Amino acid sequence: MAETTQRILPAQYIEDLGQDYGKQLAALTQLPIDTSQFAPQVAAQDALQTQAYTQATDATKGLGAYQPFLDKASTAADAATGLTGVGAGTGAGSIASYMSPYQSDVIDTALTEFDRQAAAQKASQVSTSIRYTWCIWWW
Repeated sequence: MAETTQRILPAQYIEDLGQDYGKQLAALTQLPIDTSQFAPQVAAQDALQTQAYTQATDATKGLGAYQPFLDKASTAADAATGLTGVGAGTGAGSIASYMSPYQSDVIDTALTEFDRQAAAQKASQVSTSIRYTWCIWWW
């Protein structure tokens, strides 16, 4: 039994265009391409940009003019490291010597009251959610 194959070809003018494109493409790829035309380029700086750069890098007017202040701040920070003692830092007990015993009683009482109110609020939220869940289930 013979097998037949059916091919659907494009129109003749499309085949002619494809063949012509193939010939032209082969000819074009033989030519060398100057890739330097595609290299990125940066625009030149205008007069104001040049002046701004000059001022910024000048040690007497620009960013360098702040160096004496930075040096003084560094010296002051180094001198401040010697300041230690009660109340000087943030460590535990650094401020405890300044608190009166009455303040700690007031703070303890206030914190206890906050805890009691938070517990009451949580219980109220739980009972509300149980009622809401019961209503959804019932309907």
